[in-house]
Amino acid sequence: MCPVPWTIKYAPKRLAEVYGNDKAKEELKNWLLKGLWREKAAFLYGPPGVGKTSAAICIARDFGFFLIEFSASESRDAEVIRKKILDHVHDSTLFGKRMVLFDDVDIVFSKFDTGALPAIIEVIKSKRVPVVLTAANFYDPKLVPLRRYSYPIEFKRLSMRDIVRNLERICRLEGIECDPMALREIAKRAYGDMRSAINDLQFIAAGRRKVTVDDVKALVAYRNRELNIFETLGRFFKADSIPRAMAALTNSMVEFDLLIKWVNENVWRALNDPSDIKNVYDVLSWADIYGKRANATQAWHLMKYMMALTASVPLAARKGLKSFVRGMTFPLSVKMASLTKEKRDYLENMCRKIARKCHLSTKGAMRDIVPYLKIMLEANPKYGRKVARSLGLSSEEINFLVTGRLPREGSRRLEYR
Repeated sequence: MCPVPWTIKYAPKRLAEVYGNDKAKEELKNWLLKGLWREKAAFLYGPPGVGKTSAAICIARDFGFFLIEFSASESRDAEVIRKKILDHVHDSTLFGKRMVLFDDVDIVFSKFDTGALPAIIEVIKSKRVPVVLTAANFYDPKLVPLRRYSYPIEFKRLSMRDIVRNLERICRLEGIECDPMALREIAKRAYGDMRSAINDLQFIAAGRRKVTVDDVKALVAYRNRELNIFETLGRFFKADSIPRAMAALTNSMVEFDLLIKWVNENVWRALNDPSDIKNVYDVLSWADIYGKRANATQAWHLMKYMMALTASVPLAARKGLKSFVRGMTFPLSVKMASLTKEKRDYLENMCRKIARKCHLSTKGAMRDIVPYLKIMLEANPKYGRKVARSLGLSSEEINFLVTGRLPREGSRRLEYR
């Protein structure tokens, strides 16, 4: 018979039993008690194994909610979500009041459940049930539409002290004699991940009644942990050599292209001297040139130069970088791209229509037809509309060219208010 994993056997039953992250737990409790859940979902984010899902499950239990949970392994298409929640939200139930948990929402959007996002937003906007979301990275670009409806609560990596306390409790309950230094070694190698620490302890203790430091060193390797964006930038700005800066970049959970944009957006905040701004952005501009050339020519060997130049940024600041950087912000270029995506998609569909009529490529229609059609519509609206209709454009599409507003944009704003 397979033994029960200790992560399940010794899972917390109450919010007070979740180790660490006291501030985050208090924020989660206030979100529920003060009625903030009627406006926004609680978005619990942070590295794996720090208690995000456990906190959601425990607060539901503490306050008598029946938890409806969607995990990463389940289907998350819109129809399933509506059937499981929205269609039954008014019904009386033996289980009483309910809470909804969407676990690992960043994972689901890497799959093909394209209808999940509007359905999740619909659940939040219904204001009928508290909704909790969990993810590793709140600033993931694919989660931008959810952030408007989310109350962010950060869960940080757990301290060695918290992990050791829990491991001591488990050893006591299992009747295992464990060297305190061995537990510290497990906690150190887990790097703030309680789940990994408990799994390592169970693995080491299998068939033993005593665990020593030598047992830990023999059986548990250091983990190469992925860092979130703020940890990445913090280590990157503090790096005193190119290998250390490169290690911070390559261990990040953020894709390298996006990481470059984060560095470009925030590096000036870490600089102490104006002359260093010039030096740093000179280096970044050369890195960008190599990256663009690699993408344009598919000469991917050039990427190593882009990475090496980016890793040299901390050394380009001759008067040093600040050890602590406040107010780091999301890259403006990515933010603007996500905000204008719907308009760009709408314009591209229009250009496809024009391209078919004029026997052009979509890019050709965008470059050679649309700018002049806009001028016609402004200079001579009657004639311009006639030309636009001859190109197969609808009244809504013509109005979009004139005003820049998407159809029903005003009603959409009222709907989301």
